[in-house]
Amino acid sequence: MTYPSEQSLVSVIVGCYNVADFMDDGIHTILAQSYPHFELILVDDGSTDSTGAKCDALAERDSRVTVIHKENGGLASARNAGLKAAQGSYLYFCDCDDKAEPDLLQRLVTDATRHRTDMIIFSMDVISVQDGTVDEIRFDDLLLESNEAIKDVFCDKIFFSKHGNGFVWNKFYTRAFLERAHAQFGTERIQQDEPFNLRLYPQAQRLLLSSYKGYNYFYNPKVSTAAKFVERKYEAIRSVYDALKHFQHEWQLSSPRFAAAAEKRFHNSVLNVLFTNFSPSVCPWPHERIQARLLELLQDADVKNVITNAAAVGDWRSRLLCTLLKKHHFRALFATEWLLSAAAKLYHQIR
Repeated sequence: MTYPSEQSLVSVIVGCYNVADFMDDGIHTILAQSYPHFELILVDDGSTDSTGAKCDALAERDSRVTVIHKENGGLASARNAGLKAAQGSYLYFCDCDDKAEPDLLQRLVTDATRHRTDMIIFSMDVISVQDGTVDEIRFDDLLLESNEAIKDVFCDKIFFSKHGNGFVWNKFYTRAFLERAHAQFGTERIQQDEPFNLRLYPQAQRLLLSSYKGYNYFYNPKVSTAAKFVERKYEAIRSVYDALKHFQHEWQLSSPRFAAAAEKRFHNSVLNVLFTNFSPSVCPWPHERIQARLLELLQDADVKNVITNAAAVGDWRSRLLCTLLKKHHFRALFATEWLLSAAAKLYHQIR
């Protein structure tokens, strides 16, 4: 196998949808990289604001920038379009509302070339937009030189490390490895990063965990997918759950902790879908449509199990809401959700 050199081209892929008001700073941190050999692929995912025009203006000023305009299909489809167009020996995905360190690409190319990696997982800062607090996510330097070595430490060093697996922008991929793994993003509009990475670990042979902090992720809980309405949110969290189960079976990962964590995450996500995503205070639908969707979800055997368990052993809020839902007391359910939401808002206002 021929490995890339330290002068190899890096393809940086950024999906852009209605980000005209806040794309400049993040894009600038890529264009200002100390490593010169990169192409920046901006994928305008059917934006309805001036995002597409701003991308075109960047391409006119800088020959390293390529723009793809496509119909809206979500971030996964945008990244797949970027993957198809990429020419680099290395691939990197980032978001335009975050900031990369100026030596990010130089450091990653140097490490990837020196250690002949399939992928690198590196450290980052998670910064709250609300109050500026910083959560420092750091990995110990560790080179894993076989798939068995990766498997041996996967749970402790990656899966159970905060943000270890769930994002792509703290990962650096060798193109030949992604091609060998037939890597593509799925059809999910949210939470597409984790299934993408899960498909890679069983095929990786050389993986570097790095203490290098190269990325600043700006997190706003008010606009996170956990807090806003997404029409097909259940299908998205279900796809992650199915990916976790398939991953465990494919890789023969005999870890009770992994299985328990996957079940717990699915349980909590289902409750979020039912009582936050489809809460009348969040969902814009009329009550009749919300009720119909809840009845539809209750036909799913796994959803039924989550509701039954939460009604029996959950906290008082879960027990109350799940009992009302099980008995189809929708008026009482909607009224209770509204009261709980109003009480939570009042509590945060007077703190």
